[in-house]
Amino acid sequence: MKNYIERVQLAVDWMEGKLTTGFPLEKIPAITGMSLSTFYRVFFNLVGLGVKEYLRCRRVDLASRLLQETPMQVVEVAFECGFESHEVFCRNFRKRTGFSPQEFRKGKKFFYGKVNLMEKYFEVQDATLLKKYPDIRIVKQLGPFRVAYYRAMGKNPEMEANRVMLEWAKKRGLLKENSTTRIFGFNNPNPQPGKEEYGYEVWVTLKDNVESGDERISFKEFAGGRYALLTTTVAEVGNAWKRFSQWLQDSKYEPGTHQWLEEMISFNENENDIALTLYMPLGEKAKE
Repeated sequence: MKNYIERVQLAVDWMEGKLTTGFPLEKIPAITGMSLSTFYRVFFNLVGLGVKEYLRCRRVDLASRLLQETPMQVVEVAFECGFESHEVFCRNFRKRTGFSPQEFRKGKKFFYGKVNLMEKYFEVQDATLLKKYPDIRIVKQLGPFRVAYYRAMGKNPEMEANRVMLEWAKKRGLLKENSTTRIFGFNNPNPQPGKEEYGYEVWVTLKDNVESGDERISFKEFAGGRYALLTTTVAEVGNAWKRFSQWLQDSKYEPGTHQWLEEMISFNENENDIALTLYMPLGEKAKE
């Protein structure tokens, strides 16, 4: 299963090929395996722009190149770049460059390149190891960030911990499409032989100061670190962690001392595609 960064990049590549013709965004779920609402949220988190604004920037970028590199008339550039009219094009162009197309043609520059999420978020890996484990990537850095958290105890504490934190986050508007909120969880404490109960802690990342308003919710700082990343399903979590162990034996890394994590990508209870991204903390193996 491709991780969520790779799936968003697939959608970016697909959209790039259709910048000048337009396309229905409803086709995105078939490409990414995410619902449209989840895709919008994850895209904004990774790129820093909403999907529609990114597409407008890319079309204006294409137009800026045509204005500088070809003798095409402004109206021709407008239709060539997928704008429905000359007026709409001029309005969008000025909003993003600060100039009219005619002014821009006199020597201004505006280049908003295609986003490359693989380069932005992942380290360059050993080719042999990547070929053997194509589903495992190393993120350059996760965090630091501030989190709100809740820990549940019980025989199956994951459901309660997620429910409490999602309800809290929704009430504070933290799960909207233009939100950078991320949801992480992990066992705390781990299951012990002969004991049925264990703990599960869920984090909600915070960009701004938020009042708890709930005595169950606490706050703390996460320093972050280097991680290996692997996306799986809830049913395959155990096998995925075993695959991480195999990967570690073949790699130049050893387990890090910072917190291992499970990130919930889809957290709309109406969605059927429930995926988890696992984060294995990494440290360098001692040189012999």
